[in-house]
This record gives sequence, structure tokens and C-alpha cells, in this order.
Amino acid sequence: MYVNNGGVKSRGVAILVKRGVVEKVTKCVDDGDGRVIGITFEYLGKICRLLNVYAPNEVKERSFFFEGLGGMCVENCLVVGDFNVWCGRLDASASMCFRNDVSRGVLEEVMRDNGLIDVWRERNPEGRVFSRRLHLERSYLSGNHFNLLHATNLTNQSRIACFKQNQKVFEIVT
Repeated sequence: MYVNNGGVKSRGVAILVKRGVVEKVTKCVDDGDGRVIGITFEYLGKICRLLNVYAPNEVKERSFFFEGLGGMCVENCLVVGDFNVWCGRLDASASMCFRNDVSRGVLEEVMRDNGLIDVWRERNPEGRVFSRRLHLERSYLSGNHFNLLHATNLTNQSRIACFKQNQKVFEIVT
């Protein structure tokens, strides 16, 4: 288990790794503020990185956080977590007001610069699934090195299952 605790009663991210599922797991990112934790691991002979994030609520802090996130992304990178920003109108119920948010553009730029795709949105271009009235939890993936057979957003979490020869190798749930 890899943990990055935030303050008392706020923030905090963790990654749990089941033994024997992936190899050579090491912690590589820890901002010390409970906002991001990352591990590297070997999967199908490739070195991969998994980042779990909990972005700030405030727009300026979130923009700054996303700018720093770009430097943490590498080839074969999965970025999951709570981004605290709507990426599009489909991420909120029709009754919610879709406001301008500078951090959205920063996140889009980080995604574009690092070749990250929103796994769930890629598979559900017109889908509307969110907790309460929002969809803030996301899963981003770089490269085509993972065979993603299943990517869903449940009531309050994102889930990616990675498969090898039609057998589930590991699952990431945020």
C-alpha cells in the first residue's frame, strides 16, 4: 500500500497493489500534500506509471496543480482520481450551470501534450453518468499499450480493468 496523507480530515490519496499482479513496483511521486501519489511498475515487459490525484477545489490552485501534473506524466501512464473539474457539459446534469473554469483548459493542454485520453469518455462519447449531479472522477491513459476491455464510471468511482489474452490482469478503482 502506498499512501500520501493530507491534512487532518482533508485530502489524501492511496494506491493498493496486490502482490504478484504487476512486477517491480516502486513509489515515484509523492507531493507530501495529499494531492498526488504515483508508482511505477512493470506490465507486459513495459515500465508503466500510475498516478492517483485529488485536485484542489479552488480554480487557481487547481490550475497550478494541473501544470505540475504534466511533468509527472511519462510514456505508458495512467492518471486516475478526482480532478474537481468538469471537462465538458456532459459531465454535469442538465440542471447544473456550466461555468468557465481556467483549470479545464490547463488540464486539456496537459492531456494533449502527454497523449492522454479520457478512457470512459472515449468509449461513451455522449454518456452522462455522475455521482449526485457531477462527474469529476476521471481515468486518463497514454499510449495504446493496454488492452482496455472495460472502463466505467460507477456512482462515485472510476474503474479501469486491464486485460491480457482476455483474462483480467489488474483493475484500478478510484
